[in-house]
Amino acid sequence: MNPRARSRGPRRTIVVVGSAVAVVGVVAVVALVLAPLLVLVGRTVALPGPPTVAALAAITDNQNLQALRQTMLIAFGSAVVAGSVGVPVAVLVERTNLWGKGLLGALFAMPLAIPPYLLAFAWRAAWDDRIGLWAWPSRVFGDVDSAAGIALVLGTAFLPVVLLRVRATLKGIDGALEEAARTAGAGPIRALVDVTLPLVVPSALSSVVLVWVAGAAAYGVPVLLGLAADPPVVVVTARIAVALQGGNAAALTDALGLSVALAGLAGVAFALPALLTRGAATVTGKAHRPTELELGRARGPLSVLSWVGVLAMVVLPLGALVLQGLMLRAGAGLSVANVGVRHVIEVLSRSQVRQAAAASAVLAVGAAIVIVVIAVVVVVARRRATGLTARGLRLVSGLMEVAYALPGTIVAVALVLTFATELRLIVLERVTLVVALGGTTALLLIAYAVKHAALGFRAVDEALDQLHPSLEEAARVAGAGPVRAFVDVTLPLLQAHLTATAVAVALPCFTELTMSVLLQAPGTSTLGVVLFALYDYGDPQEAMALAAVLVTVALLAQAAMLGLRRHGARASRAK
Repeated sequence: MNPRARSRGPRRTIVVVGSAVAVVGVVAVVALVLAPLLVLVGRTVALPGPPTVAALAAITDNQNLQALRQTMLIAFGSAVVAGSVGVPVAVLVERTNLWGKGLLGALFAMPLAIPPYLLAFAWRAAWDDRIGLWAWPSRVFGDVDSAAGIALVLGTAFLPVVLLRVRATLKGIDGALEEAARTAGAGPIRALVDVTLPLVVPSALSSVVLVWVAGAAAYGVPVLLGLAADPPVVVVTARIAVALQGGNAAALTDALGLSVALAGLAGVAFALPALLTRGAATVTGKAHRPTELELGRARGPLSVLSWVGVLAMVVLPLGALVLQGLMLRAGAGLSVANVGVRHVIEVLSRSQVRQAAAASAVLAVGAAIVIVVIAVVVVVARRRATGLTARGLRLVSGLMEVAYALPGTIVAVALVLTFATELRLIVLERVTLVVALGGTTALLLIAYAVKHAALGFRAVDEALDQLHPSLEEAARVAGAGPVRAFVDVTLPLLQAHLTATAVAVALPCFTELTMSVLLQAPGTSTLGVVLFALYDYGDPQEAMALAAVLVTVALLAQAAMLGLRRHGARASRAK
């Protein structure tokens, strides 16, 4: 047989499969991502008067305007905290001989695995003079139930965003640049300041902007700490939640107007980093890393300051939360006789908690499976497709990134507006398809999958980048088709990465709060919702015990994910 004829078969298979994946992917994304966003815009346009006027009227309402001001203040404060701590720590860990810098970087990155609202419980356990283990911090620094406390907790929660991005940028900078400056007579600090730090500025600024938007879109922390403040601190996301629960036309107008404001902030998150990095030099390479900067006499003070910072911001609050959850009698002081697992057992034995845990687990696992399967199919097809098919698949990936960047509140509002009523589709005038997702658990599963799909897409892309194409090419030369080569060669090497990706996706879904509050089905609650209800209307001590359990689960899952990724990386290098 002609070799060209043999090669046409696999190529035709790739084209057909890629085209089918592109069509299905585009239809699904249009239906579940683009259509809800267009419905949100359309409902805003349909408001009485020009849409900008209607939205502006909602935003400039006295209560909404105050909420918007508080939101901007808290977002700015969280960005300042994350940037002022994350950037210096990243430089110290990557470029200096700081004491214990490896462990220090890992501890500062720990909040990445923990939902921000659980960090709020941790900070309250440590600093709040009413239920915390130590009363003196609140007397010295002020109550955590305040706008400043909310900004501090959110800044700590999103600090890893700045830390990890700046560290990644520092690792990608060619070390020969600093060495050239040193050869020209510059000292180590001068070389770092004049050569390396200017290349870090765009990455640092863009990550700080993302923290600012994430702080503005936060829900759990402002609700937990803000509503307990005197006077209460109310933010935009809390006003949207209240408006959606109102159900009347005026409340819907408020929700739409405030959602437009948050969507505008998300747009800034896309545009501003690109503007900040325009024209900036990005120099990377495989040259040797620069010589570690000797801190000299400053090593001790900087090391102590860094370790005090991570202990105060991360380790001490999390430790206090665990201890608070184990205390038998709140306010009785910390002692051996007052520590036990009674509250942990009691809260885990509650039928409401068990049902919420089961629902959260099913939703998290379901979302993880859906995302990983779709990510593998779409990413692999996108890498091999060409022409219109490739553009369609890139559109799918791009819209997933948009959904990930949008606040969870916006995603939830868009889905509520789209699927609140039944959708009837008549096929060939004979078959009627009824889609009724409003108030169902399925809608919450869709929201989780839409919001976090970008995590799966990125992880699969990164995993495939670590595999050399020659592995599949060897199988193809031996006679295997493209699908057989992928299943027999590539997929086994991706198993550890895909498992880690599933854990990384399931973890935020398991403890998700914002979308769960807005989309929960009647009679079904998730762990985040139950935790808040337990704290507000049930037993605060048992709520602390449940929060401690969730933090422990999150940290163990994070450790398992990192171990799986290291195993996958070693397997890829071995091949």
